[in-house]
Amino acid sequence: QRQRILNLEARHKNLVRQLQPHFLFNTLSSLKSLIIEAPQAATEYAVHLSDFLRYVINVQDQEKATLREELEFAQGYLELQQVRFGKAITYNINIDPSFLSHFVPIFSLQSLLENTIKHNSFTEEEPLGITVTVEENALVVSNKKSLKMASHSTGTGLRNLEERSRLITGKSIYIRE
Repeated sequence: QRQRILNLEARHKNLVRQLQPHFLFNTLSSLKSLIIEAPQAATEYAVHLSDFLRYVINVQDQEKATLREELEFAQGYLELQQVRFGKAITYNINIDPSFLSHFVPIFSLQSLLENTIKHNSFTEEEPLGITVTVEENALVVSNKKSLKMASHSTGTGLRNLEERSRLITGKSIYIRE
């Protein structure tokens, strides 16, 4: 039983380590583009990125966080994206406060938001609207689907989240298109 627990913990840590380089690569690529295109926005982006990375460092050895912590982290992520995309991304987070002390796998909400932004097409004229709610005791991230034409996906992010969810909660995530 002890060996089984140690194996699960090792798998979890490996999954979390996979998330960090993936996100950091995407974020630094965005910052590079902003430096060239919009230096003032790049400065704001760097400040948000600093706050964001501070959270990542502080929770990297944890397997779960409160929904309140994850929501604050996710809002920081969305603010990063709004610096990058302006009014092309809007979001509405409407969570009953009674759910804020519930636990979720770390980086789970951010992973879903990143997936939404990565795979959908949006402009300021037709923004990507993201909604985060709790329905039937489940955290729900939804958006109007407008898939990018040349969107390439390895599926790593959602597979990673699925496996972490099963390891931590014993439950699968549900993805509906």
